[in-house]
Amino acid sequence: MLAVAVVLAVFEALPGTDIEDYVGDAIRGLASLAYRPVTTLAYRRTLGKRVMDLWIVDYRDDGSPSSGQLIGRELLFYVIAAIPMVNLANWLMAAFSSERRGMYDRMAETRVIHILQRVGLEDDEGRE
Repeated sequence: MLAVAVVLAVFEALPGTDIEDYVGDAIRGLASLAYRPVTTLAYRRTLGKRVMDLWIVDYRDDGSPSSGQLIGRELLFYVIAAIPMVNLANWLMAAFSSERRGMYDRMAETRVIHILQRVGLEDDEGRE
């Protein structure tokens, strides 16, 4: 509690700073960092994947991935995204590999599939 008071006092003492701006920025930053892991754990997909009818599945059997796989996948996503050259290699790997899986999908043993593929109406090549 004392540490919070000291930090607030330091921010208030700095010229041209408004603590509300920093608090708002911190809340927005935490919300954006939490979005992917929270929605992936709760629904096995983000809003964008939901719109596109995509699901994250276990690579081995197309079943539901474990919570550990989903948490690992999201942590790996942030680590890979934080390193520019690794992130570029990740996107190139996903774009040009036959499986269309990035590094974090490979390491977490997951993949993203279309809902029609999950129910068996579409094969791996995307044909009905």
